[in-house]
Amino acid sequence: MNARYSTMLVMLITLAVAIPACPAGYYGDRGSNESPAVSERGESASGESLPLLLDLGSTHCVPCQRMAPILEEMKAEYEGVFDVQVIDVSVDRAAAEQYRVTRIPLQIYFDAGGNELFRHIGFYSKEDMLTKWVDLGYTF
Repeated sequence: MNARYSTMLVMLITLAVAIPACPAGYYGDRGSNESPAVSERGESASGESLPLLLDLGSTHCVPCQRMAPILEEMKAEYEGVFDVQVIDVSVDRAAAEQYRVTRIPLQIYFDAGGNELFRHIGFYSKEDMLTKWVDLGYTF
C-alpha cells in the first residue's frame, strides 16, 4: 500500500471507532420546542413542576465522563430547585432521536412547563451551567 491509501485507512478506522462513541449524525425532525416526555419530573415543595437540565451523553465519551460527577453533584445539591437528568444515548438510541442529538455531550435547559430554553454542546462546567440558569432568568 502506498502512503495515501495507508493514511485513508487510518482515518476510516478512526472514524469507525469515534462515531459510535460520540454520535455526529442528525436524528429526527426539527419539530416543536416542547419537551418530549422525560422520566419523572420533580416537583417543588409547593407541588409545582421544576425546571430541568437534561444531559445527553455516553459512558464512552470522555467529556461526558468528566461531566458525570458534576451532574450528580448538582442533582443532589439542587434537589427540589431544578431537576438534573442524564440519558446515555449509546444505550437509549430513541432518546437521541427524540431530542434531535447531533453531538454529545448535549445539555438542554427546559422551563417548568417543559419548553426548551437553551442547548449547549460539549463539556460544560458547573459554574457555566449555573450561570446559564441565571442568564435564562432563574435565581437559585
